[in-house]
Amino acid sequence: MTGGRAILVGYDDGHPARAALRWAAEEAQLRSVGLIVAYVSSPGWELELAALQINPDPIRRDLEQQLRGSWIEAVRMLDVPCETRFVYGQPGPVLVELADAEDVACIAVGVNRHTRLHERVLGSVGIYLVHHAGCPVVQVPAGAPHDGVGLTYRNREAHRSRSR
Repeated sequence: MTGGRAILVGYDDGHPARAALRWAAEEAQLRSVGLIVAYVSSPGWELELAALQINPDPIRRDLEQQLRGSWIEAVRMLDVPCETRFVYGQPGPVLVELADAEDVACIAVGVNRHTRLHERVLGSVGIYLVHHAGCPVVQVPAGAPHDGVGLTYRNREAHRSRSR
């Protein structure tokens, strides 16, 4: 991919995931590294469809096409090297395993602003990653201030001051 260690993004095309992808694309561009964008398909939805006698294959293929296509189009426009992975399992453990296997610099995930009770009852991929990942985890809130994928002036200036 590139000389440095890539950034892994857990992605599901929700608003928080889009914010995480924007952050990761900017960071990858600053560091001159690539991205690995992973969509983790948990087995639950396929079982529900099977119970209703609905074939999940066309839906799965459509998700895989979107992951390789429209979901990362803005990243391609930045000339950031980008690989995609469509994997099965529980998102937290799968992302930790992928991060270890790829020896990534960090994992970026989007987070909703929920209450602590919500996180304790339903769990949180971000919290799981913080407790189990062997690399830094960046949790990007859904409302993170970005206008599209690309370097913002503030980020460029921060990078320049770090380089001096």
